[in-house]
Amino acid sequence: MVRADRPLRSMDDLIALARREGRVTFGTTGPGGTGHILALMLTQQTGVTFEPIHFAGDAPAIQEVLAGRLDMHYAAATRPQVEAGALFPVATTGSARWSVFPEAPTLVELGFRGMDLVGWNGLVAPRGTPAGIIGALNVAANLAIHDGAVRARLAQAGLEPQGGGTGRFGAFIAGEYARYRQIATEFNLFMD
Repeated sequence: MVRADRPLRSMDDLIALARREGRVTFGTTGPGGTGHILALMLTQQTGVTFEPIHFAGDAPAIQEVLAGRLDMHYAAATRPQVEAGALFPVATTGSARWSVFPEAPTLVELGFRGMDLVGWNGLVAPRGTPAGIIGALNVAANLAIHDGAVRARLAQAGLEPQGGGTGRFGAFIAGEYARYRQIATEFNLFMD
């Protein structure tokens, strides 16, 4: 997302800005997070600097973009500011266009490799929780995300619930862990 009143409507515009100014500042929610990784990957793939600036959450980063002190930020939480015309979605991540901002191309469709990264949330329970309880929680969660009021509230936050079984979610988590471990190794993102 960028401030809507800036002449930035595409990734080409952001790359040109970085060439002119020596960098584009890219708000993140902290070291090692998805935004940080995206900034590093964009820098690697474009040859210009997308400088990660870390914030303690989306809200302060969004405020810095709105104030004009930060060039861009990556967050689903910007939906209200986009709808109000204050921010503009230049691109999204993921393998397919996002229903929240269908007009925004994905970085993947723009030719950026590995940019199908997405933030996600899920419900988990402690190891050893009885299978019956896990099953009941899974059924309740799947019912909840199909409730109109719940879906509307999640959509306001820019979230698209997926649902499914516990095995599917466990496999997804394992895949994400392996993927981010590989990215962390590539960019040396390990904590001391």
